[in-house]
Amino acid sequence: MDPVKPLRSIVPTVEGDVLTVLARTSAPLTGATVTRLCGRSDKQVRDVLARLTDAGLVDSARVGAAIQYKVDGGAHFLAHM
Repeated sequence: MDPVKPLRSIVPTVEGDVLTVLARTSAPLTGATVTRLCGRSDKQVRDVLARLTDAGLVDSARVGAAIQYKVDGGAHFLAHM
């Protein structure tokens, strides 16, 4: 198991990387910020954010021209992963 990215050991995909980034902060993040912090492609991250939002794991809100994302309040367990 990677102690720096423990979620990657059970979800070794872009989804795991996106969830890890979002779970490590309570502040909403733009897709561009999540992309930069994940080190994944913009398209991969945006596709994953859309799927996670549809699944109810991530909340999204339009702020001006940007969309901000954060882990859904009910998925707080992710912060401990």
